[in-house]
Amino acid sequence: MKWLNQIPLLRLIIPFALGIVYSFYHPYSILPSFGWLLLLILVGIYTLIQTKYLHTKYHHRWVFGLVSNLLFFILGYVISCTKIEKFHPTHFSHLITYTSEMDYLGVIITEPEIKSNSIKAIVEISKLKTDSGWINATGKILVYIKTTPEAPIKYGDQLSFSKKPNTISAPSNFDEFDYKKYLSHHHIHYQVYLTHSQFQVLENHPTSIVKQKAIHWRNLLLDQYRHYGINQ
Repeated sequence: MKWLNQIPLLRLIIPFALGIVYSFYHPYSILPSFGWLLLLILVGIYTLIQTKYLHTKYHHRWVFGLVSNLLFFILGYVISCTKIEKFHPTHFSHLITYTSEMDYLGVIITEPEIKSNSIKAIVEISKLKTDSGWINATGKILVYIKTTPEAPIKYGDQLSFSKKPNTISAPSNFDEFDYKKYLSHHHIHYQVYLTHSQFQVLENHPTSIVKQKAIHWRNLLLDQYRHYGINQ
């Protein structure tokens, strides 16, 4: 393991990455102030360990390594948890009121996937309409729209609907693929089923022009495949 001594940055990246991975399986809502306070305390301990007394005592050197790895592990965990959308105070799940109907406004951020009976897409929520008016919001929703000729949608379309989203259910069998966990890694925890009369397409506002062009060229190529009978 002497080669690790020649790459000190790698020795710090490993516990940092482990902290990020740990946050995937054990997420926790960490307030930014608490995270900075914890980081400040650990930096103080880190500085204390580097004092001349401990650093010159060979049998105390393991303490320095332990605290260093612990510091970067917690740092990775804290930073990752603060990036989890559902913990943000502006996430729509924290703003939903169950006493009255609400309107949702969002943008389709993926190429709609056409299935046998529905169209599937991911919508990024931008606003909610409450009794006091529109408020800014964040968060992603998996949207299923019943397939009808009246329901054409595409990437970048702005949707408005009033139906309340539901949480995504966990698999019913223990050996079944955990689609809920898979979506949670993409910050998607809610879904909604809509008919063509339950939503309205307002205008097209793509979140990325580059992605819009890439989808456009992809569809042109797929049309060429279909033209020559390559359907699989």
